Amino acid sequence: MNRLICISFLVGLALASTTAQGNVTYSFKCITGDDPTGNAGSVGENAFFVDVSDPDAGQVLFTFGVLEGYPYPPAGSTAYYIDGVYLHDTTVAGAAVLGAAQLIDADTGGDPDVDFDTPATPGHLPSFDPGAYGVSLVYQADADPPPSQNGVSPGESLGVLFDLLDGKTYSDVIAGMNSLEIIAGVKAQGFGEDDYSESFITIPAPGAILLGSIGVGLVGWLRRRRTL
Repeated sequence: MNRLICISFLVGLALASTTAQGNVTYSFKCITGDDPTGNAGSVGENAFFVDVSDPDAGQVLFTFGVLEGYPYPPAGSTAYYIDGVYLHDTTVAGAAVLGAAQLIDADTGGDPDVDFDTPATPGHLPSFDPGAYGVSLVYQADADPPPSQNGVSPGESLGVLFDLLDGKTYSDVIAGMNSLEIIAGVKAQGFGEDDYSESFITIPAPGAILLGSIGVGLVGWLRRRRTL
């Protein structure tokens, strides 16, 4: 019984770590291969992130950013930047979470060096098939010309603030992100002298992976104890 209480506590702790603070940061994985060396994809997977927070009841804020300190090899250029953002929500009837959205950029009190607008060009995340994940595109925006100046460069960020659909909560957003029923995507370019472009999508947060691992372990332990 004491073991069960301890494991239940760990499960609760892991869940709290992903929801109670109202702030979860997700990294990306590269889904393209424009750069034959793979360096561009590696840089994006290390440097790009999206922070998901709840600034107010009934809202969720996606803050896309680029960390500093991941120069593009071998020349050490930091010219890469995010020039397009895409948000996808589940197509399951009644399960959608995200409603109307607005940009938080140079025009709306955001980063003065980041200026985006809708719709994006292209109007979809290159090389991403929403249908394969059971999601559909609900929002898109890209950097105003010239994108090299108005995109999200290292040390900068861009916000997309959503109203949640009736009855939906911030916890629903986090659950959707961790189950890949809500997927954020970015298009980035400016990698190296050949100006490679790559696409990236979010992956579940580490806390969700930990929670899933604890859950699987708990079920296995209970079965071995013949308590199910």
